[in-house]
Amino acid sequence: MRYFAFTLTLFVCFLANAQQVNGIVYDSISAIENIKINNLSTNTFTVSNKSGQFTIAAKINDTLRFSSIFYHEQTLIINASHIKETFVIELKKINNQLDEVVLKEKHKPKLATIEEVETSLHNQILEDIKNNPHLYGKLNDGGIDFIQVFSMIGKLFKKKNKEKPIQYATYEELISTFENSKTLDQLFFKNTLKIENHQRDLFIQYLEATQINNQLLQPEKEVYFIEYLIQSAKEFNAIVEAYKEKD
Repeated sequence: MRYFAFTLTLFVCFLANAQQVNGIVYDSISAIENIKINNLSTNTFTVSNKSGQFTIAAKINDTLRFSSIFYHEQTLIINASHIKETFVIELKKINNQLDEVVLKEKHKPKLATIEEVETSLHNQILEDIKNNPHLYGKLNDGGIDFIQVFSMIGKLFKKKNKEKPIQYATYEELISTFENSKTLDQLFFKNTLKIENHQRDLFIQYLEATQINNQLLQPEKEVYFIEYLIQSAKEFNAIVEAYKEKD
């Protein structure tokens, strides 16, 4: 009974001390989104929004870790000033060491932007539909059969990557990863990825078609996997909308 009372007292004290802290993440030029903020003391996390803003429960002496695939990781110990008012933290971009090698070449190739890649993929699919209409089925109501569409997307990806000795994540591995993760639940799909429940299976098929290195599914690389999911969801939603308009 004394042990229970002691435990309850500790829990009440924690609730009394924990508060919501607010901050903004930027990279010396502008605010940055999709930065993962972990409270290492409570094993909770959140992600910065488009304005770089975030809110997370914390108390004095808690340690926050800011991480992203594109920025150097940084930690911060919460003090009284962080709780009283919104604070700003700056992250440093990770310089791509490969650029130094490319600069020594006579002709430095121009790297395609995400928008250019999406446009190129979209045009490839439209061209393939035009040249091979028999490969793309129709649903009973006349709509596009997206399962076949993404099957063909997979073939386009495989043509580009067939020589790379990489183990790609299978549909079953992706399903298992989502089922075993406490973070990547239905709310994450709906609120962060903007993927409705009835589109979830189709999105996972799309992920398989993009050929993800299965090493990205390891628990310790979840922050990088989340960034991949966010970008893939944007591409997925754009493709779905494009085909809705076309149909």
